[in-house]
Amino acid sequence: MHGRLSMDASNPCMVLLHLAGAVTLLLWVAHGAHWDRRSGAMFLKSSTAVALLASGSAASGTISLGTGYAMMLGTDVGSAMVMRILLHLMQWLSPLVPVDGGLLFFRLPSRTGRQGSRTVFSIALVLLSLQMIGDATAPLRDTPLLPEIVG
Repeated sequence: MHGRLSMDASNPCMVLLHLAGAVTLLLWVAHGAHWDRRSGAMFLKSSTAVALLASGSAASGTISLGTGYAMMLGTDVGSAMVMRILLHLMQWLSPLVPVDGGLLFFRLPSRTGRQGSRTVFSIALVLLSLQMIGDATAPLRDTPLLPEIVG
């Protein structure tokens, strides 16, 4: 395994422990971290907002059903493109985001600036937890039982 975690992939208890830790970190960040409601939530859920707007507009007759469907497909394409870019940049983003958060926190004296740094740290924790989930599930990808479990 080429991830950062070193664990015994043959020990299912260790795999589950690492996976549980990563998922718990992700849930903690999603529930209790310092998200700036105007920027963080909007950024992370923009495709959902577009889908709701498009379906509501199509239901009221403001736009045609085809236009609403095209808008939803556009958000899917945009999300897929952002994910491909993020996957290629992940080796740079993972260490850079916490550094940016720290610089913001220690350099900005205002409360608003420090709140923004907490949002950046929350994004760093999300990236870390997703990386941990990928590392913890790597041994499962090669097991012959995966198709039986998923399918």
